[in-house]
Order: sequence, then structure tokens, then C-alpha cells
Amino acid sequence: MKTIPTKISFKGYDAVPLKSVFIEKATCSPIREEMKKISKSENFDLKLATDYLKWAQDDKTIIERNDRPHLIGNLRLDEGFMHDIEKMHGIPSSYAKTFVTGGNSFIGKYPSGRKWLLIGEDEVRPKKTKADISKEYGIDEKNIFTIPQQYYHLDMFIRPIGYPYVLVDSPTLVKKKLDRMSFSKSPYEAIQLRSSFNQFERQRKDSGYSSCEDTVKALKKAGFKPIEIAGVFGSGINFLNAIINKHQDGTISYITNSTTCDSPFISQIQDDFEKELRQKVPNVRDIYFISGEDEVDSYNKNYMMNNLQSRGGGIHCMSLEEPNFEIWG
Repeated sequence: MKTIPTKISFKGYDAVPLKSVFIEKATCSPIREEMKKISKSENFDLKLATDYLKWAQDDKTIIERNDRPHLIGNLRLDEGFMHDIEKMHGIPSSYAKTFVTGGNSFIGKYPSGRKWLLIGEDEVRPKKTKADISKEYGIDEKNIFTIPQQYYHLDMFIRPIGYPYVLVDSPTLVKKKLDRMSFSKSPYEAIQLRSSFNQFERQRKDSGYSSCEDTVKALKKAGFKPIEIAGVFGSGINFLNAIINKHQDGTISYITNSTTCDSPFISQIQDDFEKELRQKVPNVRDIYFISGEDEVDSYNKNYMMNNLQSRGGGIHCMSLEEPNFEIWG
């Protein structure tokens, strides 16, 4: 895969400047201190919200409506939460029958300022058409693109980083990286890692999910430029499930899940990802890896790895982003 020339400047708006990130008060204690430090460094607000739904991303989305933030959510969203968000943060809200799962969609802008929307292909059905979604989100139907799903949500295998570029997990590149890892110093961890990846790939394929090639083809057809990267090493290691903060100088910061644990072999996987990411995305300024602070009874895992493996979600799933609409585009 060719890397992006360093002369390219990412001027897209899907890598948005963040104003706030909301995390669930009742379940976020393992990541709270890490996120506080990152928010301070990145100059966005970290806000706590209580709706008792662990995945803050999936059931609600803050969109731009009438030139101001507006929260829309599915029918599971608690009325008390909606009231608190408006009272405490001045963000009005409403239920949306045609709500698109937050983790299964990405909103962005073309350089012209027109919005686009990527959605997982299973979001469109007879009672929720592209026309319905267009009306709810205020995005032209022609700029709504369905993407084949390599896994259950888009945010588990792709990550837009600035139009037209989109990171796409490549199992082929992951396998090549695993094949290069040495068995000599850590044979047990190496065998377990390969076994976990192979099992994950079998389950994914047996469940009928799409290939990396299908995703890449669909993104290209929609006018995007996919960048294949080794990002998902099984159900517990996922670097594509990430938050991005865009800076005024065009650089971005990348916030994702960590592999830091007691095993040096497993811990170094995030260093390899950082090296590849910086090579392929030269405008990355800072990269933050969230590990979580709860004790995990395993030599080879941290809290976030266990969260991904056991509960099926990472840092992007746990966060609700509020873009800074005043400077976004």
C-alpha cells in the first residue's frame, strides 16, 4: 500500500475540531482520569452524562441543526438524560425514528462545506430509507453512502481521518505483521495472539461480514481514498475504534485503545501501530492510547482490551462527540 506523500494537507472536516466529549458517568470510572488528561492537552471539555447506556456513541448523536448543536437519539434514549443535556449544556434534543446508530455512521464535510454521511449498509431498510435519513440529518441523499460492513459497526474497522482519506483495517496486513513477530522471546503470547486473530477472522467470515476489499471498493466508488492499515488484531485489540481531534493547523490527534499490559510482547503492538500510522498519515500530531485503570485478571490484557473482547466496544463506542460547529468548516 502506498503511503500518503507528506506534501498532502488534510483539509477535510470529518476529522472534526472537538468542543466536548461526553462519557457515561455510571460506567466510565476506569477511563475517566486518562480522558481528563487528554481533554486538557487537546483543549476540549470532558463532560459526564448519565443515561445508564454504556455505549454513549450508539444511541445518540450530536448533529448541527439551525446552526447549533442538537442531540438526536433512538427510542432507547432516556428522557431524563435529554432534559439534563439541555438544562446543563444548552443542547436541545429529540427522538429520531430514522436514527442511524452512532457507531455505524460517520458525518463529515466536503471542502465546499456540504455534509456527507457514511453508514453501514444494514442501516437502510424499508422503514428507514436514505430519503428518511436525509431529512432527519439534513444531508443530501446523494451524499449518503452505504458501506459494506467488515464487522457489526463501521467504527470497528474504519476511521475517517480528513476527507477524502479513510483508514480501513486490513486483515491481510495484520497477518503479515503477525508473521513477522518473533516467537523466540514470547512463544506463549505469540501463539495466543495468532490463535485469537485466526478465531476472530473465522467468526467474522462465518457471520457473513464483508471483506476489506469490498469496503475499499465502496469507499472509492463514493469518492473517498481508503488507506489500508493493520488495525484489528482480534476482538480485544482494535486501533480503528478511535476519536480524532482536528487542530487549526491541519494536524490531527488520534485517541484509541491501548495494548499496554504486563506482557511486553503484547504491549509493543501499539508501538508498531503508531509507527505505521505516522508513516501513512503524516499529519498526525499526537497519538493517545487508553488502557483503563481497573484491575484485569490477565497477564495479556488491560481494561480496554477486556472491554473490547468481552463487551464488544472501545473508546469510540464509549464517547459522544460534540464538534465545535463554530469553527468546523
